[in-house]
Amino acid sequence: MKTLLKGLLCALTLAASLCVQAQEKEILALTGAAAIEELEEDEYERLYGLLTAPIPLNSVSASRLQTCGLFTRFQAVSLADYRSRSGDILSVSELGLIDGFSRETAEALAPFLSLQPTGKTGMPPRNRTHGDLVLRGELKNGLTGYAVKGRVEREGRFTLSATARTGSAEKPGLPDTWSFNATRHFRKRSGQLMLGDFNARFGQGLALWNGFSLGGLTTAESFARHPTGLSPAWSLSPDGPLRGLAADLGIRRMTLSAVTAFPGLRQRMDGDLRAGMAALGAFNAHWTGRNAEVSVTAVLGTPLYAGEKQPATPGRLAADFRWTPGHLGYFGEVAVDLRSGALAGVGGFVWSPAYQHKLSVVARHYPIDFQSDLCGGVRAGTRCSGESGIAAGVRFPWLRLTTDYARFPGKGYGQLKILALSPLHFKDRYTLTPRIQFRWREGRLRQEYRLEAALEGSPWQAKLRADAVRCDGWAWQAYTEAGRKTERFSLYARAGLFVVDDWDDRIYVYERDVPGSFNVPALYGRGSFASLVAGLKWKRHRLYLRVAATRYVTDKPGRSECKVQYALDL
Repeated sequence: MKTLLKGLLCALTLAASLCVQAQEKEILALTGAAAIEELEEDEYERLYGLLTAPIPLNSVSASRLQTCGLFTRFQAVSLADYRSRSGDILSVSELGLIDGFSRETAEALAPFLSLQPTGKTGMPPRNRTHGDLVLRGELKNGLTGYAVKGRVEREGRFTLSATARTGSAEKPGLPDTWSFNATRHFRKRSGQLMLGDFNARFGQGLALWNGFSLGGLTTAESFARHPTGLSPAWSLSPDGPLRGLAADLGIRRMTLSAVTAFPGLRQRMDGDLRAGMAALGAFNAHWTGRNAEVSVTAVLGTPLYAGEKQPATPGRLAADFRWTPGHLGYFGEVAVDLRSGALAGVGGFVWSPAYQHKLSVVARHYPIDFQSDLCGGVRAGTRCSGESGIAAGVRFPWLRLTTDYARFPGKGYGQLKILALSPLHFKDRYTLTPRIQFRWREGRLRQEYRLEAALEGSPWQAKLRADAVRCDGWAWQAYTEAGRKTERFSLYARAGLFVVDDWDDRIYVYERDVPGSFNVPALYGRGSFASLVAGLKWKRHRLYLRVAATRYVTDKPGRSECKVQYALDL
């Protein structure tokens, strides 16, 4: 009997423990985040869209390489040049040998790319028209909502997209947020013209960087920003994209970008009357060399008065560089606030002596009077203002360790944050990842302990995660998830418990959702949660269902959700 019970316990532990959702692992490897909870909705949605519809690397135009948001300008130029000289890229190993790439970079990009050969050398990419339509309906805590997304793309020619989303009972039937984008790609001169919503990300983020930028320095890969220039926005996230007109023009090794955007117009269209920029104009000139790149960025804005009638920053001027002579790469940016004259800067280096071995160091200084609207530089706080600090991180195949010290003069305190995680792999299927994080701030220590165990098998998958947090008191949560995924069908079930008595001890847990949705609730209180997510694919159709509920043992009201999503590949 004891033998039988032990066998049953081992089987339950194995089945209930352990598999990392494939897209989680791939997105984390590309972004440099240590956990999926560190991302934002628009970034997760953008990258998930690229996972489901990979970029055909050998057939897209040079301008599409720049606007897809996967490559820096240096990488896009290097790829286009390599294709013109050598033809198709046939393997991930070959991609890793191209200037601007490494074996690690190529492996991180591989899930988002298709290497299907065209059979032509030095020939322009072929045209292919494709698209998709996504319809989503949900019932959440008694409120109904819907979302609609549509996109049509002709490779090398144009991209059209539009989204609408609502979840408010105050405006039934009308979208709370919406977006659109029309992009025309030009072949003869690598460039594009965009109208509508787009992302503009230059340098190290001190002059202009809208949308997602990873807050905190959690892994050695997150220390340096990787600017993607201009790219269309196709997201249901209510925040992030700029709305206006933008254009790129490539002249040999130079890329010139111009932006005219109206953040205030977007806010008013979406019913948001917070203070911000009414309009802005920006210009970026980017030069790409063999192992270096330099750019200058100028941003001028006009204030939008709202709330307390505080004007937004009128402008910034910045210059940045990246130099990679070998295994050691240097990066930095200096920016001046044109209103206050405050000078901000960030700089560091990344040393990669071998595969999966890396050392990163970065220092930054952002004065209090440096206005940081639409900035996305590395930081420990929420804004690139009123902060100075230095951080170091190392990566080995079995260990990732980062240490960051930041000082906030305006708040009168400093912060020290240490994060360590160690992914341990067994027989290429089992992964055990302990994670520890300490944060000292204002004399208070927050301790976070996490253990994830995963079985990465096919078609059966499972995962177990447990968290313990100590700040004002002790808090914990634990959940188990098991599922089965095939080419046409997927089904995942999750259940967990939590005890979090103080808000400062809250625990963020990413929840599996329908494709394109991003769900990271903060666990607070005492209770349990459960969810079921199913998917069905046939021909060009995809149907998904999510049912979830959270219940509390106290008088706190519970939450429930039902979501249905249909997608059609055009």
